[in-house]
Amino acid sequence: YRVVPAVPPTPGLHRFDVGELRQNTSLFLGRLEADRPLELELRADRMAYLLVADGDVSVNGARLGPGDGAMAQPGTVRVEAQGAARVVVIELPSGWRSPRG
Repeated sequence: YRVVPAVPPTPGLHRFDVGELRQNTSLFLGRLEADRPLELELRADRMAYLLVADGDVSVNGARLGPGDGAMAQPGTVRVEAQGAARVVVIELPSGWRSPRG
């Protein structure tokens, strides 16, 4: 598998061709393969939202397909692909709540 940071994990301003990000957030892009699980360790003060861009994966045993997402709380997050898959992982402070409720 290959997981790369798309946005550095340091708070502050990050410039991209598409705009700016001013959050204490990290964004990772991942390409996964079957039989090569990914384990993410989230500190007690962090959580993550995982989006499946392509393929089928399981996140801590819950099956997800393209367009699905899952919220992960602090601790170990195990991501397993059932074949070739691409995912987006957004890591942010724990306790974050959507402004939509």
